[in-house]
Amino acid sequence: MRRGFPIPIDKLQRARVLRAWSVGELAARSGVSEATASRALAGRPVSMQTLLRVSLALTQQPPRQEIRMLLDGRDELLDHLDGSRDGAQP
Repeated sequence: MRRGFPIPIDKLQRARVLRAWSVGELAARSGVSEATASRALAGRPVSMQTLLRVSLALTQQPPRQEIRMLLDGRDELLDHLDGSRDGAQP
């Protein structure tokens, strides 16, 4: 019987969202099919090769700080956005 490796759904979903990736983009960047990416996001076991490919794709693209701040519920997002407008004319 072939066994796989389930990736914790919440962690994979969060990692995908923090990068603003669609399921298709996760698949493309990982070099797996969209069906395989969907299975992983549903918590179904994946092969070691898929696990490594997804892990590598996630480490090659850092999370977007703006999204992280929103999801973490911090007010730093507003500070970041206000700071990016310094010197801009209203």
